[in-house]
Amino acid sequence: MTKSEFKKIINNSIKEKRKGERRGSSTSHYNILSNNKDSIFFKTKKVEIFTSQAAARQKGLCRTIELEFLKNRQIIFYDSQSCNEPSSGLIPTRKNLYKYKIKQINKQLYIYFKNSFNEMKFKVVSASRKLLNGKNYYEIEMERIK
Repeated sequence: MTKSEFKKIINNSIKEKRKGERRGSSTSHYNILSNNKDSIFFKTKKVEIFTSQAAARQKGLCRTIELEFLKNRQIIFYDSQSCNEPSSGLIPTRKNLYKYKIKQINKQLYIYFKNSFNEMKFKVVSASRKLLNGKNYYEIEMERIK
């Protein structure tokens, strides 16, 4: 995956939010989600993100982090669960708001998230374009780097 392809995913996600698509909507095709069972998004070496709510549900993800990209290179991480009724989520605080940076070095894509409380760095290991219910989405595997 190239830097421009990743930026296109982010821009499509931002555009959809502007159109009024609510966060976590099953009709949204540009939600960017990751498994967060037992807070693994913030702990594990490998992280997989999906650009489709339907794909995340198909994978059986109950507890997720939704990456909501904002203008000015900011992102909010929304933590929620959808398998137990009623669905619920944690209200984001300043700890969930990050600045992000995308770099491409020697054909390798890196994504950095940073705020006053935490810093996370990832290398994109693979990106697969998939089809579900007639709609394209991406499965992107990232590796945490120190």
